[in-house]
Amino acid sequence: MTFVKGQPRPVGAGRKKGVPNKTTIIRATRLRQLEIDGHDPITFFSDLLRNKSFPIEMRFAAAKELAPFMRPRLAAIEAVTGGKTHEQRLDEIRALLAEPDPELPVLELTAQRVPSEPQGGGSKDGGGEGG
Repeated sequence: MTFVKGQPRPVGAGRKKGVPNKTTIIRATRLRQLEIDGHDPITFFSDLLRNKSFPIEMRFAAAKELAPFMRPRLAAIEAVTGGKTHEQRLDEIRALLAEPDPELPVLELTAQRVPSEPQGGGSKDGGGEGG
């Protein structure tokens, strides 16, 4: 019986439930071909990663699983130089700024008004220095 547009599918048409598709069959076949040491998961993933016949998705997943074992994770730590943290040094500076130093002279500042120039901005002879 052939498919006719607009007609319902015949009973039992299509892939039966539980039957693997083509990709699943290929993946299972390749996993069976891979010679693995079943005692160590790190060896399993590294063998999978090195085998170029596997799809890149599987090799990428194996790389993600192996990554924590290759190098340690970087941790955020505060650099301490001279035995003091950044906050301790800031506290010392604030304390120094808060108390006056008796050895330094005290400057008294007074405000003075600066005379303004007459409007027109300059000399009457056309400006210019020298002659």
